Amino acid sequence: MKKSSSLYLIGILAVVVALLYSGYLYYQKTFIQSKISTIDKTVAEYQKSLFKYESERVLELMNADKALISFKSGQMKWSEIIKNVLDTLPKKDGKKDLVEVLSYSATTSKDINMSVRTAEDSDNPYLDVADLIQAFDESKLFADSFVPSISGGINLEGKKVLSFMLNTKYTDEKAVEVPKADLKPEVKAEPKVEAPASFDQNTQAPRVRTR
Repeated sequence: MKKSSSLYLIGILAVVVALLYSGYLYYQKTFIQSKISTIDKTVAEYQKSLFKYESERVLELMNADKALISFKSGQMKWSEIIKNVLDTLPKKDGKKDLVEVLSYSATTSKDINMSVRTAEDSDNPYLDVADLIQAFDESKLFADSFVPSISGGINLEGKKVLSFMLNTKYTDEKAVEVPKADLKPEVKAEPKVEAPASFDQNTQAPRVRTR
């Protein structure tokens, strides 16, 4: 009887141990699966963030490259404009500029503002200002040129020096000169008339036979 009771208790203990071990294994499996799911989610979020960062980085590089190209293009453009400005300045005796451009400012709409000063050895600075405006008015590359105000002073040599702003607009249009039609009437060459050969008295004229 005692032997049967012992076997019964051992069987119950074995079942309990088996249940506990199964529960432990189930807990371990669930815990591991939860950890794996968390790790997979973290990796997916990291990959997503990395892809977003790389995409933004590529976009930034593309925009920076585009901006650099645009800047270089604009820089070359404005250097050409400045060259045209200097070429348009009126010159004294075809050599020396009548005025000196001290500074430039420009906008993307091609409005140009220049700080200008007349030459210190100028005999008539007001006339030089007028010549400057006329030179820009006659240029095909500039339009709406005007001087809003003028201020003057006396240099050490006692001559008048004018400082002013010249506002103009760069048109970027190189007009093509159309040749004017020649209105002179066409002169036709007169036909040559050969002089008659000298008459030889010894040569008789041909006779005309009459009926």
